[in-house]
Amino acid sequence: MITWQDKRINAMNRVIKRSGTSRIYTEHFIDEYDLVINSKSKNKKEYKLERKKKDEKTNSSNVSSD
Repeated sequence: MITWQDKRINAMNRVIKRSGTSRIYTEHFIDEYDLVINSKSKNKKEYKLERKKKDEKTNSSNVSSD
């Protein structure tokens, strides 16, 4: 059975393969690969919500007051 993680990783691999030697995509997808593999989400929709919440939390904690 193919999971949403398998589909996402396959999509990332296709983009990397098509980009040739471009490291921009490769470096971006290294972090996402780890997030996808370690995600406890049941589907892609839950994963996106999980990422959005973590990104909002990270962005709000990185804001410095002057």
